[in-house]
Amino acid sequence: MLDRRSLIGAGAMLGPYTVVGSCSIVEEGASLKRATVWDNVFIGRGAQLRGAVVGSSAAVLAGANLYEGAVIGDCTRVLERA
Repeated sequence: MLDRRSLIGAGAMLGPYTVVGSCSIVEEGASLKRATVWDNVFIGRGAQLRGAVVGSSAAVLAGANLYEGAVIGDCTRVLERA
């Protein structure tokens, strides 16, 4: 499920069971599978989310990886390559 006000970059992959909330940005090369991304979230270039939940107004910067069971709170930043 994808909100029409979100922006998805070229080459970004949204796999099955992925939900992206409103006004979110998924940059090019990012890969989301079974992920739940709330509203106003930034997902950086090349980030990978697998079974993770990202709260509202959070940022997952370039190259970061979040795996099964990870829950990132509202307004949190996950730094590059974390």
